[in-house]
Amino acid sequence: MDVESCNVIWYPIIWVLWMERNKCVFNEEQFNVSNILESVQVLGWKWLRYPKASLVYSLSSCILNPLQSIDHARRL
Repeated sequence: MDVESCNVIWYPIIWVLWMERNKCVFNEEQFNVSNILESVQVLGWKWLRYPKASLVYSLSSCILNPLQSIDHARRL
């Protein structure tokens, strides 16, 4: 896996954790792990699809086979 592929995984994780942290600190909301996981998956899929409109993977396919989806998007 190359650096660009790792970024598709790493950046959404950091972004979602930061946003969740802000909700806890500033809005006094509870930390919710299941929401974090879902948000990371959706955000990663959106960021993967954004520059490549021809990417045919659905969200569910990307969640079930994330590395295959990333590899496919990288080759487009």
